[in-house]
Amino acid sequence: MEAESNTEALGLETVNVYDGNGNILDNNTTMEKDEIATTLNKYELTQIHYIVQDRNGETTAECDITGQNIEDLSITIY
Repeated sequence: MEAESNTEALGLETVNVYDGNGNILDNNTTMEKDEIATTLNKYELTQIHYIVQDRNGETTAECDITGQNIEDLSITIY
């Protein structure tokens, strides 16, 4: 499962949550910590791979978010 972030022309950030086959499970213009935990729990997932892209589609940052409870979330940025 992968969550991908794209910066839109309006400056809004859209988070798309994909399954392993590339199907969109969920999307949102913003995603707070509790919403990330809820999304992980809802789809019985343990990790979100978050990609931030610039307007040209170039990856500017990536991180992995693991856990299913708000207090258990672990974020690894690289």
